[in-house]
Amino acid sequence: PVIAGTEQINSIRSFRYFPNPGNGTIHFEGFLKSETPIQMTISDVIGKVIDRVTLQTGNLHFDYHLNRKGIYYFSISNDNGLLQYGKLIVLQ
Repeated sequence: PVIAGTEQINSIRSFRYFPNPGNGTIHFEGFLKSETPIQMTISDVIGKVIDRVTLQTGNLHFDYHLNRKGIYYFSISNDNGLLQYGKLIVLQ
């Protein structure tokens, strides 16, 4: 995916997620800025949506729990498009 426009580029700074690979608890932290709602979508390796979470703007620190071993993908987006994406590996 291509992130286009200055709003998307300036919307997310220093956003990290760890440990990866991990045991099922992934810590997310960073700064999100958006005029529209932000949503994180978690999908499995075949693209089935596992969960959707609404995120607040500003500094974020939260844990997300995945209960099964496997490979997952997350995307963080707002009404203007994709802000961040990544792969999560759960070893459990």
